[in-house]
Amino acid sequence: MNNETIKNYQEITVEEAGEMLRDNGWKPVKGLAFKGDFDGSRWVERILEYIVPMSGKPFATDVSRAVHCAKVEEIDPCKAPDGCPELEPRMAYVGKGRLHRIHDGAPTPIYQAHGNGKQWLTSAAGTSALAHYAIDVRTEWAQEHFPEHCRIRNYQEPDAFEEWFEKYDFGKSISHSPYTKHLMRLAYELGRANAK
Repeated sequence: MNNETIKNYQEITVEEAGEMLRDNGWKPVKGLAFKGDFDGSRWVERILEYIVPMSGKPFATDVSRAVHCAKVEEIDPCKAPDGCPELEPRMAYVGKGRLHRIHDGAPTPIYQAHGNGKQWLTSAAGTSALAHYAIDVRTEWAQEHFPEHCRIRNYQEPDAFEEWFEKYDFGKSISHSPYTKHLMRLAYELGRANAK
């Protein structure tokens, strides 16, 4: 985990962008992204200058006009936001609000929490605008739909032998030499293979 972040883009309407301008005293609004003029396939972060209602490109930025506008949310998949329960090692935080990628054929478990929640609850889909969402990075679906989240989270299954070795604290009864531990690992793995 090296503190990488991911940017989520939540598209907003012309009316919502107008409200943001009004709330900012009709001054330009930062922290938004636009597409549909610069490079139609990706979001480009710019400053919203004004709105041109009833236009094919209603969002006027500091550079040009655009078709689509979105709020930009920067998240760390390894950390839950303030007020949410801690993430388990197998979970990655994916954002707040209606996440459309979660709607499309998402299997459970998808985890949902509200800002004052005590635990992550299993949810069928990302439908609440107020909820925070996390995924189980071990699932194929999560790896397909949120590959960057899974890569950054970098979950590693616990080593069953190490857990077993620590549980029985063999250090008190046998030598702690690497060779002895290696032989015990081979015996452990052989026993697991034969148990199947």
